[in-house]
Amino acid sequence: MDESRTGKAFGGVMGTAFKSVRVRMLWAMLCVLLYGALPAQTVVIDTLRAVQPWGQQVEYTFPSVRLPQDPAVSDSINRQLSIAFLGVDPLTSEKDPLSELWGEPGSSGVPRINSLHWTCERYAPGALTIHLVGEACGAYCEGFDMHYTYDLYTGAALDLDGMFSKTGLVVAQGLITRRWQQRLALRIDQLKAERAALGVGQETVTYQDEAIGMFEECMGMNGQRSAPIADFFPTPDGLRFITARCSHHVDQEKDDLFPLAIDLSREEVSPLLRLAAQVALGW
Repeated sequence: MDESRTGKAFGGVMGTAFKSVRVRMLWAMLCVLLYGALPAQTVVIDTLRAVQPWGQQVEYTFPSVRLPQDPAVSDSINRQLSIAFLGVDPLTSEKDPLSELWGEPGSSGVPRINSLHWTCERYAPGALTIHLVGEACGAYCEGFDMHYTYDLYTGAALDLDGMFSKTGLVVAQGLITRRWQQRLALRIDQLKAERAALGVGQETVTYQDEAIGMFEECMGMNGQRSAPIADFFPTPDGLRFITARCSHHVDQEKDDLFPLAIDLSREEVSPLLRLAAQVALGW
């Protein structure tokens, strides 16, 4: 008899499924017990100082993370931050990584990082967020506002791939995209209503038309474009995502939505995270 058509075969499949569920549950419980035994990390933030050797000889400061009980983890965090923000691996570079803050003297005499301010934020026992704000200069100067979050137990970067499971990231991006599209669509409707109002001058109409076109292009054909995530960081209540602006440098004054922040609550985002990220955040 073909067992695929009998209850025996069905029972075998269900039995295998239940075994798989039990294994996953036991593994999750074991991980919780192991991670739960980890002590809260003591974190010291040291301040590195360096002076630009040319031009205005501005003094720069930069954070250096120190975990007295686990120097290997702090070394990993400092190395990753240097590579991510300064573009220099301190283990292989022959020069001081902080020299990348000002770079080589150019014809304009403007340093690569014209200004820099930073803070370190800790919303959970096992995660540290380094917040860097300033102005970067190349062909032109433009402000930046960036967050880098690290797992204090492992030293791993809690970026999108480090934070989310593969399927969890897809779900999170879908939530963010829907809310991003709703915000853009609302602003487009507001601009169209303002343009249709009586007494609006031609200069204002032109400005609004350009802004509407910018936001419509940003959303893509039929609003199918995914939200471009430029930055994200933990908050006491969940995760906050900042989407990339819709404007270019020359028309950024029309982008009155930027920075556009989209929040996902703990309840929404916790099931989408990797276990290590849940532990680091205490969720």
